[in-house]
Amino acid sequence: MTDLFAVSIDAVDGCTLRGRVLLVDAWWLLDEGYHALLGKKIRVSEDGCLLADDGKTVLTPRRTAKAVYGEQLTGGGGQDQISRYVMTERNPEEFYRRTAEIADLEGAADLSDWRTWVFAGTRPFEESLYADFTATVRDPAYLEHMVGGMRWSTAHTGRV
Repeated sequence: MTDLFAVSIDAVDGCTLRGRVLLVDAWWLLDEGYHALLGKKIRVSEDGCLLADDGKTVLTPRRTAKAVYGEQLTGGGGQDQISRYVMTERNPEEFYRRTAEIADLEGAADLSDWRTWVFAGTRPFEESLYADFTATVRDPAYLEHMVGGMRWSTAHTGRV
């Protein structure tokens, strides 16, 4: 899995940790936006029932793609080396809305222009898009393993 963020710890003082979350790879954040831009590929059996990503296992409870996605299934369909599939409708406006939620570049940026995303990915680490955060815990023992200057990468988006 691709790393989405780098977490950098600035300081730990007693029960308080200060740091920042830096955006490393914006495209992987755009899962919902990506599906809006291109349409979502939904794997189906010969009778239209939803399949797992392996293209073989019928999901339970057994449901058809039409019953779950309804009118969203206007993006066509086909078959690849894994299974048959149907596509949801493309929605570029949703893509642009989603990207605007994720990235706030300094100054005006045209998020519909692919060069904006290329630019964001070429910035030095220290100039990456980031958000500061402060976490306070009840007992400083929870932060004993943390020190200023620590940095690690993660693919977790914080969305559950």
